[in-house]
Amino acid sequence: KDEGSTVQPTMTSCTEEVDRLQRLFASGELIHPFLEASHFSDVGGGDDGCAHCTSNFADLSAAFALCCGASIPSASPEAEELARDIAGEKLDCRHIILILCDGMGNSVIDEHCSSGTDTSTPSFLRTHNNPARLRAVFPSTTPAALTTLATASWPGSGHGMPGWDLRDKSGCDYPDSPAATHVHLRCLAESIVDVRSGRPAEEVGFGGSDWDNVFVERPWANQIAEQTSPRRRMIYINA
Repeated sequence: KDEGSTVQPTMTSCTEEVDRLQRLFASGELIHPFLEASHFSDVGGGDDGCAHCTSNFADLSAAFALCCGASIPSASPEAEELARDIAGEKLDCRHIILILCDGMGNSVIDEHCSSGTDTSTPSFLRTHNNPARLRAVFPSTTPAALTTLATASWPGSGHGMPGWDLRDKSGCDYPDSPAATHVHLRCLAESIVDVRSGRPAEEVGFGGSDWDNVFVERPWANQIAEQTSPRRRMIYINA
């Protein structure tokens, strides 16, 4: 090759990387969001027909949506099972309370909540926690996970919000010459503004200061709000 030319990835190198990734899943060094390690034991062995081998955070969101009367065509059998666990076979329990503790993973519970093996009283959270029941989305960040909670869709193939900040622009953005149509949006903000200027997004070229212009996937709570006789009234409290 000529000096200075770049090496393009070949089909062989891509296949090798896929095989390596599958081996990492099979060994347990990496954890797949919804497939068990046994699914990858036979590398290259094809699909075993298992679309969902374990429940995940997207299933939990779909379950709450079903409990609240929303229609989720993509809901998996795992989501339907979770919904019945939450609200009963007929999904008719009177109240549902969801408490979300940001960043409280299994390791935090294991480290800070008593297991009762000593003289202390066993922790309620530790006693009732099933660490294998649900898996997080990837990436397991707050904005990705909470947007999944709002939409019942995956970050990569669904809502497309892996981090806090998004850019909507055309053209290149350089330090001394920012793109004229560059709009900097922040996920989960109270209002849709250009973070850099503080101006409403619609004043700086974005398609409007409406969340429908930001969300690729529509939040299922909007569907409930538009129902003539909604099954549930939702109250959100940020503590």
